[in-house]
Order: sequence, then structure tokens, then C-alpha cells
Amino acid sequence: MKKESTLQVPKLVNLKTAFHSYAESYALIMSLFLGESVSTSLALRITHAVIAGIFLLFSPSAGVEVCLLIFAWFVLALYSCKKGGTDGR
Repeated sequence: MKKESTLQVPKLVNLKTAFHSYAESYALIMSLFLGESVSTSLALRITHAVIAGIFLLFSPSAGVEVCLLIFAWFVLALYSCKKGGTDGR
């Protein structure tokens, strides 16, 4: 009896392709909402900043240290949007 081994690489490639396809669709939706063309990376950066902002909005009940940590995260996410938004324009 002979054992055969299979490579798991095609599954990983399919996962990357699926994520890339989803990210492009998401960027298209963001472009429609914003009224201008948005790259895939900028759409993901904007989403990151929105998530950080939501966490900042609900963080005051967690304490001062947590608020400062989440505020730093929010500022870095906004900086990432500003820095990354000028890459292709």
C-alpha cells in the first residue's frame, strides 16, 4: 500500500484569492459611499480607524488607562489613513 501526500497550498491560494476578491468588492462599496475612488488598502485602513473610533466611544466606562490606550490606537489608525491615503495619488 502506497501513501500519498497532498499539498495544502491550493487551499491557501484560494483563501487569499477569496479575501482579495472580498476586499475589492468592499473598496467598491466604500467608493460609492465616499463619492470618490478608494483603493483596497485605503478602504481597509478607513475601516480600521472606524473600529478604533467605536472602541474609543465606548471606552470611558473601562477606566482612564484603557481610554488612553484606545485613544493612542485611534490616533495611530488615523495617521495610517493619512499616510497610506497618499500612496497612489
